[in-house]
Amino acid sequence: MSDKEPGLSGEAIPVLVAAATGKAAFNVFGMTLHSAFRLPPNQYAGKMTPLDHGSCNTLRCKFEALKVLIIDEISLVSLKMFTQIDQRLRQILGVDELFGGVSLLVVGDFYQLSPVFGQFVFEDSKEILGPIIGNPLWNRFSLFELKEIMRQKDDAKFATALNRLSMGMLEEEDIQMFKSREIGKNLIVPDDATWLFYSHADCDKFNREAINRAKGPLYNSYAIDRVQGGKILASQQAMLESAEYLSLQQTGGMPYHVALRVGLRYMITTNIDVSDGLFNGATGKLIRVIEKPLTNGQKAVKIVFMEFSEKLVGQLARANNLGLLKKLEIPLHWTPIFSETKALNSFGHYQGMQIVRRQIPLVAANAISIHKSQSLSIPNTVANIPTRGLRRDAIYVAMSRAPSLSGLFIGGTLNAPRAIDTLGHPVALELSRLRKLSFPY
Repeated sequence: MSDKEPGLSGEAIPVLVAAATGKAAFNVFGMTLHSAFRLPPNQYAGKMTPLDHGSCNTLRCKFEALKVLIIDEISLVSLKMFTQIDQRLRQILGVDELFGGVSLLVVGDFYQLSPVFGQFVFEDSKEILGPIIGNPLWNRFSLFELKEIMRQKDDAKFATALNRLSMGMLEEEDIQMFKSREIGKNLIVPDDATWLFYSHADCDKFNREAINRAKGPLYNSYAIDRVQGGKILASQQAMLESAEYLSLQQTGGMPYHVALRVGLRYMITTNIDVSDGLFNGATGKLIRVIEKPLTNGQKAVKIVFMEFSEKLVGQLARANNLGLLKKLEIPLHWTPIFSETKALNSFGHYQGMQIVRRQIPLVAANAISIHKSQSLSIPNTVANIPTRGLRRDAIYVAMSRAPSLSGLFIGGTLNAPRAIDTLGHPVALELSRLRKLSFPY
């Protein structure tokens, strides 16, 4: 309806669809919030600086017709990011009103895991004035509740049980149904199954073991790092040595070392092209590795080819590299992933120096974290439950990735989580408050 209003140019964006992660954005054919509004990285701890005049003018021209912002998977958006979106829209549109006068429609399930780097959008800020000012952004929202579960729409019994699991209110029939999917019950886990663990350490351990067990040639891709700026060689060398031990979060998804084994699953760790499905979190099977010789006599991985279960993923990359695929006699449904060059901004600018890294942006993904799986649909899912157990929200997210009961496998023993305290649980309290409000339709 908004697109058809008279006076709009073909490039006008009256309605913007966006999400916090690349996967969630791709699911709704939208943009990531970070790219749309040029937000700082999630792990950035400082205060967000205003856009420079050039960037602000560019975005103002782009969003001058914006009337509605739709955000999917709102449970993944932290209160801090929500506040940053408000600040950006006010600056971009030059309107000192909530979200720059733009209407917001947000969609999601708050019974999932809370944002990794912050609070839910409906919570009061934990900063000094939080308890005093409350949450002026969220207090303007009303609730329209959707009743039909879509991911498991073809398995109604499974969907209903998951819905009760989200609140820890499983019935005995639900518990027995889920327990029938425990691997110890003589279930055979498919080779293409993705294992979900709560901790990154458990994921890394499982993936290392999978690589060691697999047959075929092993390719080791080491990052090629160089230092920009600085004149003291000793300082540059020390910085290069330190970069080897940075975490994936610190390097913006650019690992120092990747062990590549054809036939195993790998995950893209940067947003190569969200619109093409090549986002941080996209997983597929590694099919072929192409190396190039270096001047020091060693080899570096130049291109890898991956096979994705979703046909839309990598469609543009395949089309743009059709000549290369034909030259190398590569099947046309394999997607090329090239090595990327990226400045490691989160590493800081020590003495005016900065690390620039070239690497294939992949990590092994036969196992991924439950947090990373949120917003994914995984046909064959193994929800790993350690002996010490998991929180209700983690069990719910892990098990609900499977579209059907037959695609769910449980590693360990499922013990029914405790029911939430409807009088004390923050999500239950907030939904109760929203349900009492009239919906202004």
